[in-house]
Amino acid sequence: MRFCSFDYFGANSAEVYFSPFAESPFALLLDSAGSSQANPNKLNDNSRYDIILISPVKVLISEDDKHWVKDFQSNETISVDDCFAQLTAWLDEYRTESDSTTEDDIKALPFTGGIAGAFAYDLGRQIENIPDKAKNELHVPDLVAGIYLSPLIIDHLNKTVTLYNYDNTETIANSLKQTITNSIQKRRQEESDSSVCHSKFKITQQWQSNLSEKHYYEKFNQVKNYIKSGDCYQINLAQRFSAPYEGSEWSAYVALRRLNSAPFSGFMNFKSGCLMSLSPERFIAIHQSDVITQPIKGTRPRSQDKTTDKQLQDELINSDKDRAENLMIVDLLRNDLGRTAVAGSVEVSELFGLYSFPSVHHLISTVTSKISDNTSHINVIQQAFPGGSITGAPKIRAMEIIEELEPHRRHFYCGSLAYFSFNGNSDSNILIRSLTTTNQNIYAWAGGGLVYDSESELEYQETFAKLSKILSPLSDL
Repeated sequence: MRFCSFDYFGANSAEVYFSPFAESPFALLLDSAGSSQANPNKLNDNSRYDIILISPVKVLISEDDKHWVKDFQSNETISVDDCFAQLTAWLDEYRTESDSTTEDDIKALPFTGGIAGAFAYDLGRQIENIPDKAKNELHVPDLVAGIYLSPLIIDHLNKTVTLYNYDNTETIANSLKQTITNSIQKRRQEESDSSVCHSKFKITQQWQSNLSEKHYYEKFNQVKNYIKSGDCYQINLAQRFSAPYEGSEWSAYVALRRLNSAPFSGFMNFKSGCLMSLSPERFIAIHQSDVITQPIKGTRPRSQDKTTDKQLQDELINSDKDRAENLMIVDLLRNDLGRTAVAGSVEVSELFGLYSFPSVHHLISTVTSKISDNTSHINVIQQAFPGGSITGAPKIRAMEIIEELEPHRRHFYCGSLAYFSFNGNSDSNILIRSLTTTNQNIYAWAGGGLVYDSESELEYQETFAKLSKILSPLSDL
């Protein structure tokens, strides 16, 4: 299983090792970004591993109601009817009886070979019957996921970098080893860490929102009317920012990860564009049969003044409105996990935990459950997708209202980057603080959960606070 080891370059190891592959189709970095939030132990060692995935043997793509598998070994392309069924079939095909006897240290790794990729918010249309009203102008997939058999795992606790070879065929692993070795040799010949990214990134025009302040307030009032009429309890309303750019998307991501330190970050080249995520939010993680979800609801901006920052923390943790908003989503996710859980196993292990990130403070709760041995990890995600923290409650009605009020589809925003390892471990994020690039335009979204006592001006400003370390820094590159 272990193929070879490489030198460890500290917190920037992911930048060093992923850089040679950043422009390769379907290259994927699952990145803890050297995260060091205020309560690192609460998030179960999320800053320990970075996962680099290159050269999938197969990819599954869903776009414009068409779904197909590209097999790079046979060079065949095959249409499929059901994306989730195909992913489940892959897990069944590649997970063998030998996995149950794999040594404990291998089973404990997050990923030793498996399925990974990006699930767009709009993939939810394949799960629920959602009306088609928002403009669908970006030609990006609703799903792009591959089978990766030679993961490079960076372990920041043990300070190791290891290339694994799941199926013991050495063609891909040898190719990756040679490319990585050449890249490290080149790095040692250069003078500084700035050599990791040679190509610059530049925003060529100012960011533009798809909602003016006036239009945001109009949408806000429509949400309030829906809440008053009993359609829903909470709606997540988002605005989208866009700008043309030139240069390297990977260079932009490197600059952002050094500012944001988010534990569920990631970068994916999906061939027609790139996905960049600086997400602080986990969606669902599964270790064998233990399931955990950690929704975020409740936000305050950070302040550089320590006294003011502490006041903002105290204001958030003592806010009845934010706690009620968080509790609504906890109840929704308890229900979502209950669809696949062993009876009686759903529990709330932490309610209203306070977590601090570079630009904001958040309230995060933790819900856990257990699944039976014959329950697919894919099915757990499917039954809860998209995450309730970014829709509202009740979920389906909230998604219908979002479709009516937001001018454009969300695409990857509020979807998930996810992996499903053949060793029985899975994890996924919520794609907030995330950007999509295609056709030399870059797109970023920000939103917030609106409830009956939300205030329009505060909610509007919160969207800018969430992107404060994304939009301006990219403009300044």
